[in-house]
Amino acid sequence: MQNHLYKTATLKWVTALIIVLFLLPAMTFAIEKPPTSPIKTVEDLEGAMDKIFGLAFWLLTVVAIFLVLFAGFKYLTASGDPEKMKQANRQLLFSAIAIAIALIAKGVPALIQDVLS
Repeated sequence: MQNHLYKTATLKWVTALIIVLFLLPAMTFAIEKPPTSPIKTVEDLEGAMDKIFGLAFWLLTVVAIFLVLFAGFKYLTASGDPEKMKQANRQLLFSAIAIAIALIAKGVPALIQDVLS
């Protein structure tokens, strides 16, 4: 009985998935005019990339600050336990990697602008 219920439920999910997979492409044809891209020139692309990498820089900087604070807290509460100190060291390493990636994200737009111009 339970096996039959499982097969019925699976069949319903597979049927629903097949219906969705066939209907979604058909619904895209219902769009009268396809949307246009807001990026029309190289300057628009540079501006969009600058915004994306700027956001990545600030997000990674904030994450790195919290990682450093958390690693410091782990050091303070380790009380000489080598395993906890090892975790804090790894946390500091990850925060240094986050800072490095943030700095790279800040420099990539300038590199792309140099290549494109």
